[in-house]
Amino acid sequence: MTGNIIGALDALTGHRLTFTTPYLGIGGNYLSDVTARYAQATAQGGGVIIDVSGTNSIVAQGLSAEQAIVDAIANYNLARASGAILITSAILPRFGTDGADNANYSAALTKSISRYNNLLYAAAKSRNGWYIVDADHAADPANNGRARVGYTSDGLHAAASMAFVLCQKIAAVINTIYPPSKAFPTLISAGQLYDATANPGGNLINS
Repeated sequence: MTGNIIGALDALTGHRLTFTTPYLGIGGNYLSDVTARYAQATAQGGGVIIDVSGTNSIVAQGLSAEQAIVDAIANYNLARASGAILITSAILPRFGTDGADNANYSAALTKSISRYNNLLYAAAKSRNGWYIVDADHAADPANNGRARVGYTSDGLHAAASMAFVLCQKIAAVINTIYPPSKAFPTLISAGQLYDATANPGGNLINS
C-alpha cells in the first residue's frame, strides 16, 4: 500500500471509480488557490470532488480559522453550483515524531487548526452534499494530538498509513452514496503522487 490516494480509494471501493485526468492536487496550494482547481474540476463534469486542503492556509499563509473557512465555503459553493458532491478532509494530524518540524507545533497553531476543523464540521452540517472526513485516529492524544509515529513521512506530510486511514473514511462516504449496485460518476481527486525530484508539483498528501 502506497500513500497514493487514488490507489487506496480504487481498492477500497472495489475498483469502481472513474478518475478524470490530469489530477488536480497541487502541493503548496492555499484554499484560495484551490478555487482554480474547483473551476477546472467542475468544467470536467466531475460528480464527486475530494478536497484535501487547508493546512497551508493555516500554517503557511497564516490565516485565522475564521478567514480560512470563508475560502472553504466558497469552494463548496462552486462544487454545488455544478451539482457535484463534495468530500472534504479536515486538516490532518501533523508534526509527529517523524520529522524536525515537531517543534513548530505551537499551542496557538494547535488551537487554530482545531478551530478550523470545528468550523468545517459546522459548515457542512448546514449544507447539502458536503461530507467531512478526518484521520483523527492517526493522532496521538497523549502527545497533544500530534500524528502517531509512522503516520507522517517528515512530520508534515501524510505517510501511506495516514493516507489509508483517510481513504477508509472517504470510501465509506462514496460507498454509501454509490453502493455497488450503482455506477459511479466521474470522480475528481487530489491524488497526484508527489516526488521531490520527478514530480515536485504533486500533492504532498501522497509523499
